[in-house]
Amino acid sequence: MDRRSVQNNRGNPRPFNHAAEADQAYRQIHCRNGQIHGLNECRGAFEEERVRFFHSMHIEKDRVKRLEELLSYRDSGFHQEHKRQFDTIKQRGAEICHLNENMEAAESQHKQQLDQLVARYEAEKRELSDQSNQVTTDSQNNDGPLQFDAETI
Repeated sequence: MDRRSVQNNRGNPRPFNHAAEADQAYRQIHCRNGQIHGLNECRGAFEEERVRFFHSMHIEKDRVKRLEELLSYRDSGFHQEHKRQFDTIKQRGAEICHLNENMEAAESQHKQQLDQLVARYEAEKRELSDQSNQVTTDSQNNDGPLQFDAETI
């Protein structure tokens, strides 16, 4: 099927746009008489300006409507509900901050205890190492046979 047929791809009749057909016929008649060329350019510019104006008016009308709804919500208690939710969020934030501080304090205390244990372990290790060094040096100094006192036995 070509594009000029009266049916679309599904076989349904194409919609007929009466306004477009009438406008096209008007232009054809008056273009032949030489009357429409100058007016068509002015009319196109006017239509574009009109469309832009109505579009901006529609946007402004929606914005005013949205602001009026916000005002009515504020007057109807919506503001109080919002304030209550904000206070709840603020309270939860303070609780979270307090819990974080407690957690950091517990971590620092745990780290301190761990450092103390490590220091004690290192001190004991040094002490044992010193004792073993002393025993080895004593055994090296006493090359002779071991002599026991009678009192020790």
